[in-house]
Amino acid sequence: MKGQNKTKAELIRELDEARKLVNDLSEATRHLMLVEEELRRGRDFSYSILDTAPAIILVLDTQARIASFNPYMERICGYKLEEVKGEDWFETFLPEREWEKVREVFIETVGDIETSGTINPIRTRDGKELLIEWYNKTLKDADGNVLGVLSIGQDITERKREEEERRKLDMRVQEMQKFESLSIFAGGIAHDFNNLLTGILGFAELALDELEPGSPLQHNLDQIEKYAMHGSELTNQMLAYSGRGKFVTEQVNLSKLMIEMSHLFEATVSKKLALHFHLDDDIPLIEGDPTQLRQVILNIVINASDSIGNESGDITITTGVMKCDADNLSRLHLKDGLQEGDCCYFEVADTGCGMDEETTARIFDPFFTTKFAGRGLGLAAALGIVHSHKGSIDVSSEPGCGSTFRALFPCSAKPAMAYPEVRESDIDWKGVGTILVVDDEEVVRSVAKAMLEKAGFVVIEAADGRQGVDLFREHKDQIVAVLLDLTMPKKSGEEAFYEMRSIKPGIRVILSSGYGREEAVSRFAGNGLADFIQKPYRSASLIEKLHNILK
Repeated sequence: MKGQNKTKAELIRELDEARKLVNDLSEATRHLMLVEEELRRGRDFSYSILDTAPAIILVLDTQARIASFNPYMERICGYKLEEVKGEDWFETFLPEREWEKVREVFIETVGDIETSGTINPIRTRDGKELLIEWYNKTLKDADGNVLGVLSIGQDITERKREEEERRKLDMRVQEMQKFESLSIFAGGIAHDFNNLLTGILGFAELALDELEPGSPLQHNLDQIEKYAMHGSELTNQMLAYSGRGKFVTEQVNLSKLMIEMSHLFEATVSKKLALHFHLDDDIPLIEGDPTQLRQVILNIVINASDSIGNESGDITITTGVMKCDADNLSRLHLKDGLQEGDCCYFEVADTGCGMDEETTARIFDPFFTTKFAGRGLGLAAALGIVHSHKGSIDVSSEPGCGSTFRALFPCSAKPAMAYPEVRESDIDWKGVGTILVVDDEEVVRSVAKAMLEKAGFVVIEAADGRQGVDLFREHKDQIVAVLLDLTMPKKSGEEAFYEMRSIKPGIRVILSSGYGREEAVSRFAGNGLADFIQKPYRSASLIEKLHNILK
């Protein structure tokens, strides 16, 4: 036969080729046939292949007892061949959960095995599990009698670990991209809707001021004003989801916040539920907006109550401090703002229906809800607010076992800048001079003009940033203040602001935007911006700001 004519040197060359191809099991098949032939013939020098091959080479008899394996197997598993020779392969090296299933297949097919790409774990001497990818082939003598099975295995544990890490990274990237695209979309809608609400709310307010006492139109206009404010609350939720909400930042004690809200919880959740509090008295402060944080807490508590429904149950609210390590961070939603180290947290655990893995993966998606009635914005807004506070949320849940939501925040390292809330008050004050209103939305310009003229000002309107700068240059001596939109075509509010300041350095500018204060004002920090007003706004708020900067 052809194999009998080969010299030892030729077989060694074949071995060298096998080494180069061992990482690709399908390509190694041709060389394994050589090993099979030489083992069957009993050539002593054939075992040089077993001794030096950089992969597991294993021989089992027909009862799956260990006949031989090479030094590579000894190195990765920690057993010498003489220690386990004759032992059952499955009971010695496979995790117990795999024994019966694999042995049954082996006994049924031992006479005609030829498989590649089979993956199963093996157990090392020190208890670790390695993932091995196998090529298996039945060994027969010259007469066709079955001698056993020859297997070659490649340790793919590290490869699989890297693949899993890449998969998790890809999922996190996709999650961030989804959040980013949806947040841009939600923020854009909220911004445009706030422009419309500025007109609706403003003209309703102006009409109410013109009504005679007892007018039958008063009720209708009151309703318009009321629902315009509800619309504003909805856009604030969308801005919160997008990370562009209005924030009034101060130092917050999460435990005290929970105590302050305890009566609200009792009024909000079902009377069949028992509330339990485990609050850390020495919890560090975090930097945040108490109003926004209350919204997050309330949304999560309401979600817990809804998951229990009309049944009796428990909601447990906990605050504390924990160390965030890489393992903790890997489980969190949108945790790019969190760093390893100490984090403050609040946790809401319920005894409700729980969620399966698919539902848990979607609960923060906008407009996703498992409730019969609901917009599906509560948890989405909560995640957006927490993310804007450089925090994240961890969720654990199983069907029938309840759910636990944990929101984590960086501990405060320094005092936070505070922006006082706008206080609306009736000011008996009449303005003097000219106000330049620059906004690309006609409805906003119209309502602002009406408000300002009613307060005694002369108003000039500009429909974009470029026109605003041109009109400002032309009337700079008469203009006492500018109401300037942030987002406009041709020239942005930021560009227009700096050009106007170069023309008249002392000009007082109130920035106006449908986005939140923090995002808008951060671009003008330390550059002389007089104030900020968020759309939609009332006449009293606008006039009070002008009074404060012009008095």
